[in-house]
Amino acid sequence: MAEAITLTMDQEMALMSMESKAKQITALDIFNELTSKGLSNEVITALKEISLKTAKDIMGRTIEIGKIILIKILDFIKANPGLAIGAAIGAAIGALSFFIPFIGAFIGPLGTALGATIGGAMGNKIQNTQAGKLNSGGLTGEIENAMDIAKKFFNLLKEIFLAIFKPEALQ
Repeated sequence: MAEAITLTMDQEMALMSMESKAKQITALDIFNELTSKGLSNEVITALKEISLKTAKDIMGRTIEIGKIILIKILDFIKANPGLAIGAAIGAAIGALSFFIPFIGAFIGPLGTALGATIGGAMGNKIQNTQAGKLNSGGLTGEIENAMDIAKKFFNLLKEIFLAIFKPEALQ
């Protein structure tokens, strides 16, 4: 059962606008998008369940907040393909460290986290280079790259939180 919440008129209008956009995208569209990104059926099913279980009742209508958040994440991946692909490849390579006999259980989590971080950084750097956004070389360039990644990530978080708590700010 969806949890009932109360919003101001501006919040309701903004949320209805986002819901209208979300309704234009079917579950099949989301499934195809996630499948094209290489996610397994188990992950897609889990994301689908999360999106369905995070509905909110607003003025007698059920708004699929989870679906809106999932769409925001997909938009982020589309806008930052290098970052997303690099992080996924890095995490996959890091996850392989779990298979190292005797020490895999200890270094696996660290390997996965480092792999995702380094892979995301490299993917973001390649993406920026291809877009013509060259940064300074050396340590300064790496710091600029890390700041760019952090900025993109926190903008994604901001959009998600605004979609949930203050949807009129997204208009």
